[in-house]
Amino acid sequence: EEEMRESPGGGLPPERFSVRRRLCCRHAGQIEEEEEDPCFRIEWGHGQDAVNGRGLAPYSPEIISLLEESYAKYCAGGALRGVVFLASNGSEYLVDFGRMHQLRMETRRTRPVYRHAVGRGWR
Repeated sequence: EEEMRESPGGGLPPERFSVRRRLCCRHAGQIEEEEEDPCFRIEWGHGQDAVNGRGLAPYSPEIISLLEESYAKYCAGGALRGVVFLASNGSEYLVDFGRMHQLRMETRRTRPVYRHAVGRGWR
């Protein structure tokens, strides 16, 4: 699915740019689409307290691999709804794919989780 949007100009004339969405999850009533594109990769991350002005942080490559594999099973309609992993800080986290949030098991604190495509030259 592709659409055109205008970026806010901040006092300048707005720029037009193309936005491409990939629909892939059957649980959301969407059509599954698989494409191989070497120009991008899937990134998973989580919300955090602001660190250096950033409120989001990506997971490690190992955790991203685990999440992506588990998410594919979730989207395929299996019984898997989330996954638990041990983070580098020694805490266990549960990522709930339906709610797209992570739960720190010891504190029960939740934070949002994101999954998006990242590519060269993308903003």
